[in-house]
Amino acid sequence: MRTARSKVNHNFKVFRYSHEVRYLQIDGNTFDSVAIAGNEFVVIYDLDIGMSLDEYVDIMAVGNICLDSAHFGNFNVTIYSLFLKKITVIFEVQRWYSHAGAKLRQQMGLGELVVTTQLAYTQIATKLVNDDEFEMEIPSRIDRIDLEQLIFNSDCDTCFQ
Repeated sequence: MRTARSKVNHNFKVFRYSHEVRYLQIDGNTFDSVAIAGNEFVVIYDLDIGMSLDEYVDIMAVGNICLDSAHFGNFNVTIYSLFLKKITVIFEVQRWYSHAGAKLRQQMGLGELVVTTQLAYTQIATKLVNDDEFEMEIPSRIDRIDLEQLIFNSDCDTCFQ
C-alpha cells in the first residue's frame, strides 16, 4: 500500500466516451474510474478526439499511468506511451487492431499489463495505484529495453515484426 512519502498525483490518461466524468467506456462495458483510481491522489484527464497531436502527447507526458481504452486506442496509445516511457494497461479485445499493441507489450516482457477481462483490468489498474514497488518496477523494465532498436528504428530489419 502507498505510504505517506509516496502520496503523489497519479494522472490516469483516460479516453472518455460518455458525458459522465466518472465512467470509462471500454468495448461497451462501463467501468467506474473512481473505483479504479480508488483514492484522492488520482487525476483523470479526458482526451477529446478533436485534440491536436501536441495536446494529446502533452497530456500523456504528465501522466504516470495510462489506462488504454478498448477497442479504440491500443496500438497508437502503446507507441506513444512507450516513447514517453509510461506504464500502460492494455485491454485486448477481439478486434484486429486491438492485438498489435498487446502483442508488442507481450514481446517486450510486459504481458502482465495486457488483460482480456474487466476484472483483470480493474485489478491491474488498482495494483499500479496502490503498490509502489510494482508501479516503479515497470518503468525500470521499460528503461532496460532498447526501444530505438526494437520499434523506433526504421532502418532495422526486425522492426515491426
